[in-house]
Amino acid sequence: MQSGFPNIRHMRVFVETARTGSVSTAAELCHLSQPAASQAVAGLETYFGTPLFISNRQRSALTTCGILVERRTRAAMKHLRDGAKNALREASNKEVHRQTFELSVTASQLRNLIAIANAGSFTVAARTLGLSQPTIHRAARNLEAIAGTPFFTARASGVRLTAAADAFMRGAKLAQNEIRQAVEDISRENGLERGTFVLGSLPLARTAIVPKAIHAMVSNVEGFQVRVVEGPYAELLRSLLEGDIDCLIGALRHPIPTDDIEQELLFQDALAIVAHPSHPLVDQPIVTLDDTVEFPWI
Repeated sequence: MQSGFPNIRHMRVFVETARTGSVSTAAELCHLSQPAASQAVAGLETYFGTPLFISNRQRSALTTCGILVERRTRAAMKHLRDGAKNALREASNKEVHRQTFELSVTASQLRNLIAIANAGSFTVAARTLGLSQPTIHRAARNLEAIAGTPFFTARASGVRLTAAADAFMRGAKLAQNEIRQAVEDISRENGLERGTFVLGSLPLARTAIVPKAIHAMVSNVEGFQVRVVEGPYAELLRSLLEGDIDCLIGALRHPIPTDDIEQELLFQDALAIVAHPSHPLVDQPIVTLDDTVEFPWI
């Protein structure tokens, strides 16, 4: 089982084969020869380290792991389509067709874009990926050429993504997260509860709720890891929307900040104003908020 982003063409052929039950039909739909389509399916099976189809002369049927991968791969492809659509909506050149852009992007370009976005620098991104700076710079410019619009703007400390690039990068990150979860689904199916849950936590939850929850999870599931990311709400919300974290715990926001997330109430916590027993307001039968502002607060 490999890491990183799988070949996008392999993903596309796999989804069509699963949908039609035929490698030859998938080859026609993806404008490939049948041997090339068969190699694409084999490539994805190598990536996930497990057979995805049981084939006979009549039909190619998904294996149990294939069903898990198909669901995740289909979701990943949708994220890439939505990302491409949103990117071109932000683009300065409106003549580029979404499907042309979507079909032209490669897995390596997605990896490079995500690395540049995370690092804010071609140099740091190249070092992270183990590439030379000219290589990643050239790949970035090729991606801009495909999109027909600038994806990067220079700044004093490195580079910043344009609105178009940011929209596409979000789709790429969500797609990458689906693939990561497909790998974890296969591990669970094979009896290996390995995986990493990334939790975003606000300060209040970090002190009591999160440690107890982590202890319960790792105690019951061997090989399972939990990574906690801390930060302000706006930053963690963006990470959640981009698939960098799996869940965010903290005070609920009303109204809900975006329709792309779901909020679930864990408990209700009443607020209280606490004073020393000798405080002048202790013996007052009814205390209003206006009464309290007359005294110093801690």
